[in-house]
Amino acid sequence: SMNVLCNLKAFVVRLKFLYRDWKYINLFADSDKKELDVTLALLRKNCHILDKGLHIVPFDKGHGRKTYNEALALKRNLVSTPKENDLSFLWCCDIIALYEKAQKNELKELNIPFHNYNKSEKQLIYDFLHSRVSCRNFNNIIIDDCIWNEIIGIAADAPNGCCRQTSRIYVVNDRTTISKLKHNIGGATGFSNGIPYLLCVTSDVRSYACMDRMLAYIDASLFVENLVLACRANNVFTTILNFQHASEKERNNVMELLNIPLYERIIVFIAAGRVDFVPVKPLRMHVNEFRKL
Repeated sequence: SMNVLCNLKAFVVRLKFLYRDWKYINLFADSDKKELDVTLALLRKNCHILDKGLHIVPFDKGHGRKTYNEALALKRNLVSTPKENDLSFLWCCDIIALYEKAQKNELKELNIPFHNYNKSEKQLIYDFLHSRVSCRNFNNIIIDDCIWNEIIGIAADAPNGCCRQTSRIYVVNDRTTISKLKHNIGGATGFSNGIPYLLCVTSDVRSYACMDRMLAYIDASLFVENLVLACRANNVFTTILNFQHASEKERNNVMELLNIPLYERIIVFIAAGRVDFVPVKPLRMHVNEFRKL
């Protein structure tokens, strides 16, 4: 009877995992694709593909017609909606117009000049990059909301798969909410003066296909790297907190506390704030240990 009980328990656990996977896979159903956010993300994806083709020299006329037709259909679904004034929607409209010009041999030079950094500028940038260090000793200085918007704007400029732009961020500075969240986040202990700001980075997974759904984690990680560097540029220090080993209960608690929808996957938490001093940064291995070829 003990073996039967153990087998039954194992079967129930498997059923729970299957049900969770089933809910996840259903996020990619066609009915969900009707959401405006998803439609715009897919439009950006198609226009990103068209944009790549526009920069091929010589231009391959007629190539990408299927992608172009899909982009037109997605664009029509967004006309006369709130997304019509989104900057990324306007960019997509420009790309579609350029593609149409290219088919008529009316495409002009698309490349633009760029700045070459000199030696002193390069060293300044290197010094800045090396100055980022994880910090757990924050003071209570308030960070203006406009500064957070600047930081998030830089984070949004990070590379992401086919320009889907699926990363989302929750900026929490309510001490009661942070206190509740801390109990559900591994590594959220050991802060000398508490955590003044707790950032939760998620990814809207609805615009990914099942075969590339892990790309959501890569896109959000690139977003996070830009985010912590932008924080450093604004004299805000950070520590990234791993959330991938969270239990299902902890994950559900966080989603309830922050009102995170099911279609967003929690990627990481970041403790952030102003500081009076920083710790000594750990030394990295030699470059030869990283480079293999």
